Amino acid sequence: MGVVDAVAIAASVACAQVLRFGFSSGADLQGTFDASYLSFSIFVCIAWWMFLGFFKSRDLKILGAGPDEYKRVAMASIYLFGLIAIVSYVFQLDLARGYVGVALPLGIVALTLGRWFLRRQLVRERASGRSIRRVVLLGGPSAVQHLHRTLSEVPGAGYKPVASILPGYSLTSPEGEQGLSLPVASVSQSIPDILRVLADYDADALAISAGAPLKTRTLRQLGWELAERRISQIMAPALTDIAGPRIHAQPVAGLSLIHVSTPRLAGAEAFLKRSFDIAT
Repeated sequence: MGVVDAVAIAASVACAQVLRFGFSSGADLQGTFDASYLSFSIFVCIAWWMFLGFFKSRDLKILGAGPDEYKRVAMASIYLFGLIAIVSYVFQLDLARGYVGVALPLGIVALTLGRWFLRRQLVRERASGRSIRRVVLLGGPSAVQHLHRTLSEVPGAGYKPVASILPGYSLTSPEGEQGLSLPVASVSQSIPDILRVLADYDADALAISAGAPLKTRTLRQLGWELAERRISQIMAPALTDIAGPRIHAQPVAGLSLIHVSTPRLAGAEAFLKRSFDIAT
């Protein structure tokens, strides 16, 4: 991933310099201090690559699925060139606008295309059972079953459910096993038992869904234990049958509040909905 980013950045910056100044290496960036555009281009390449890492665009949790990876690439690029514009204004550097006008959009396109090709390869690997994260699901039977089905339908996301923990249920209870297509590894609420299951199944992540009778203090302590073992903690709210665009997360005073907006139709959409209701 880092190599692909470096190649895309270097190619974009090199194209910007050649298109703006030709193949001459004598172009200088003048202002409070003087520097050649060649050295400036090298600085931009290094800074750009570091900004992509600072914005966590190469984080494993966002690779392979969803638009967040592309958003972080674009935001890192825009913030970098915005910072360059501020610095050039403060130090009165005569930065060629044509250079920036080529490097920024060309770099974003090159990085996005590179990430797209890598994503296709990663999805193929995950579909064949490689480059995946082993996940233990914790919660009530229905919530665990729904989460298992959802993750299994999107193998490109890279999550493979390997076992379940049903706190408060019985290993032999029909209620706990009805329709459940995962082995029930434990029904305990204690942190040591949960950690034991994770170790037994060599899990990379623990997904906690609805129906888990765990207290807030227990969840906090469990999070600390998982962090020490480098195991990801995933909170999967049981908001089923709700369209994704209607769900919005908002952090408030350390709490992550999930808002479900009420759909409101207006204009042509409201007319079509009302006509459909009358017709049916």
